[in-house]
Amino acid sequence: MAKFEGKELQVKSYDPEAYPFNRALAVAAFEQYMPMDFVTGEGTDLMLETMHVRYPYDQRNNTEHVSTRETDQQGLYYRNLYALAYNPLRPFFIQTYLDFIENVVQPQFDEPIVYQKKPTIRVHMPGDVAVGEYHKDTKYGHSPEAVNFWVPATIAYYTNTLHVQTSEDLAPQPVEPLKVGQYVIFDGVSLNHGNEPNVTSTTRVSFDFRTIPESKFVASDQTSINTGLRFAVGEGGYYDLYSETGMNAKRKEIA
Repeated sequence: MAKFEGKELQVKSYDPEAYPFNRALAVAAFEQYMPMDFVTGEGTDLMLETMHVRYPYDQRNNTEHVSTRETDQQGLYYRNLYALAYNPLRPFFIQTYLDFIENVVQPQFDEPIVYQKKPTIRVHMPGDVAVGEYHKDTKYGHSPEAVNFWVPATIAYYTNTLHVQTSEDLAPQPVEPLKVGQYVIFDGVSLNHGNEPNVTSTTRVSFDFRTIPESKFVASDQTSINTGLRFAVGEGGYYDLYSETGMNAKRKEIA
């Protein structure tokens, strides 16, 4: 089991210089607007917080209405982010993610974990939502043993941040303020979470992923609604099992 007691909501810190998620996602988000060096990040002065300026409504979900569960990952900016953040020829983001799993996440557990191969990217633009509904992850087939990690790559505050219950008898509350270099651990299986329409003037970009202690992991034939991958480990699966050997092999594959 995890070294932390239970899965109560916790806000923790990491070194954003060692794990530059903000810069990695800015590179992916803005490549089409300016040439960039994918190693140094030179040219990434465009801020993720201003994505809504670069992607007007007609390039989002082709609607001026608040996104729904069916449309919340369909904007052009999502296609760009996923295509470049997970491009094996430009492994800046995924390499940083693997380092984060190995050096920040795995040490919080007293046994090997299975971890989500590709974290889910969320973009919360002014006037819109990042997820189309409040929900518990059990609704989408996730294991009751899963531990949720939520990592904002921008400032997160007021209505552009994560809202989550701290207990089942309370309404979801905003987790705020958060700065780059902080992340949240929470129980997304048992507690409702989501977000409100963003009435701030800044876009929030974040990513989230799930981990499960190896001894508690049970493969399932159910699939992720975003990726279509089975909740299993290995090729064609939603998860990978942490090991030093496995991490080294992955780094060689994307180097």
